[in-house]
Formats: sequence, C-alpha cells, structure tokens
Amino acid sequence: MILNRATLAIVLAAGLAATASAAEPPGCKSQDQTTERLQPCNSMFSRLVGEWEGQIQTRNSDGRVSTSMASVSNRLENNDKSLVSCFEGFAFGRPVHGASVIRMNPGAQAERSWYTNLTNATMTMPMKASSSENSIAFAGEGVDPSTGKTVSIEQVLRVVDSNNYVFESFSIESSGEKVMLMRLEMSRLPEGRLAQAAEKFSDAKLLAKVRLNSPAQTADANGH
Repeated sequence: MILNRATLAIVLAAGLAATASAAEPPGCKSQDQTTERLQPCNSMFSRLVGEWEGQIQTRNSDGRVSTSMASVSNRLENNDKSLVSCFEGFAFGRPVHGASVIRMNPGAQAERSWYTNLTNATMTMPMKASSSENSIAFAGEGVDPSTGKTVSIEQVLRVVDSNNYVFESFSIESSGEKVMLMRLEMSRLPEGRLAQAAEKFSDAKLLAKVRLNSPAQTADANGH
C-alpha cells in the first residue's frame, strides 16, 4: 500500500498521540468530587495525588529507630492549589497518624501545615528556596517528638518517579547536623485500591488542624 504525505502525517500523529496517552503516569486526575479534569503531570502536586503504601521510620530519644508499614492518601483541594495528605502507621508498636496541607500562596510561594499525634501540635512552615521540580523543602520551628523540645525542623518531599516518593522530617542541631525524626518511603497502589489512610479524610477534627488560613506559625492541637 502506498501512502501519500498527508496520509502518512495523519498516521504518525495518531501514533504519537497514543504513545503519549500510554506514557501518562497515574494519579494525574483530581479527586475533588466536583471535578474530574486532568492536571498537568509535571506539577509536583499532581504527581503526588493518589493512594500509597510503604514504610515509616521514626526515631526516639535514645536514638533507636522504629520501622513499620504505613500508608498515605493524597488529594487535591481548593481548585487544585492545595495538596491534602493523611497518613497512618506505627511507631515503636503504637499507632501513629497525621495530616498535612501544602498550599500555594500568591506569587506561587508554598507553605505546609503539618500535624501528627506524636506531638499533638500543628506546625506551619514556608517553602525553602532550595526546592526544585522534583523536591519541595520546608523549614520552621516545631516539637521534636522524641524529646518534646522545640527545635528547628526541615521537611522534604522528593518524587523519585511516577510511582515512588519519599518524605523526610529532620531536626537541625546547633552544629547544623540533620537528625532524622520521620521518614516515609511510599509506592503507588494499583488504580482502584484505597490506602488505609484514606479513612482519615472522614475525620473532620484531624483535617481542621491543618486547614489553616493564618501565616506561618506553630499552633496547638486546637489551632490556637
């Protein structure tokens, strides 16, 4: 069969479109119940949306590290300008859970509000300038769950690929040394499966602790 240039161009265009569609990573669809539109997949938020399982590591005051199974559920809110997360797992045999909101502010400056039952306090931190396309870092002051003391905290979300990401929370010593407080290594669940952490989205009190509209600050569990 002989193809003229116009026919060949149509065939090639169709093939490229099919390849692009197949290569699109999962999790790029908003989970807001009022909209089902695709989000730009080069956005950090859209790459983190979805259901995840993996492991959680936490450190206690003796320096011992606990490793356990964990899950995370990430959803878009506020016209896709906020990424809301819930997580659950275990730390030294005890249940641990929490929530966070990363919100984009005017000028594309992001900040993160973070709560965990390990400290029973909410911390809101601005994004660091060192953040990049595949990594967002936040810094501020918060409670070290291993000691109960207020320390400098740095948190980093790093996308490894479309199916894996890492979250790390560090305390910053006076010497500048970073000490791991918590680490989550997450892998995306198959489409249609919900993480156990998704159940936390029905906990209005938990989510109220991170859905703050105030400037960067540290608040207690009631948002005060």
